[in-house]
Amino acid sequence: MNMKKHFWALALATPLLLSACGGSDETSTTEPYVGTWLKCSPPSSASGLALATIVTVEKIDNSTLKMTPVSYSGSSPDCKDLGLSIRPYVSYTYVLQGPKTIGDDEGEKAAIVEGVGAPFKTLLLIKGGKLYFGDKSKLDAEGFPDAFAFDEPWTAL
Repeated sequence: MNMKKHFWALALATPLLLSACGGSDETSTTEPYVGTWLKCSPPSSASGLALATIVTVEKIDNSTLKMTPVSYSGSSPDCKDLGLSIRPYVSYTYVLQGPKTIGDDEGEKAAIVEGVGAPFKTLLLIKGGKLYFGDKSKLDAEGFPDAFAFDEPWTAL
């Protein structure tokens, strides 16, 4: 008899206890950027060979990314065949600073806090499955680019 009371008390209390459990309200803004990306720069007229740059993006936490680029000289014009690794760069640490909308595109402001040339600011945008950075030719009052570099797409590998 005593066992039945405990069973029913537990059965009634379980839904109440579980309702207190929930998923985290914290969402990661870094997730869309994580992965490996390729930018294929056009071949030079002299050599006919392209410059391929591959960047590996890793999540450090919900607002911080680590990006490690490597460039390859002498790549085929479509960058399907990579040339020699010529510039393994140091990693860059990007801290996301919140959204920025330019026209119909909402990207993410990012401050580069570690790496060559740091500190500086850029933008990140995923559009059509490609990664775009900010165009550094014109900056806003906060020092972030005022446009995306749509002429330099990065393709997911």
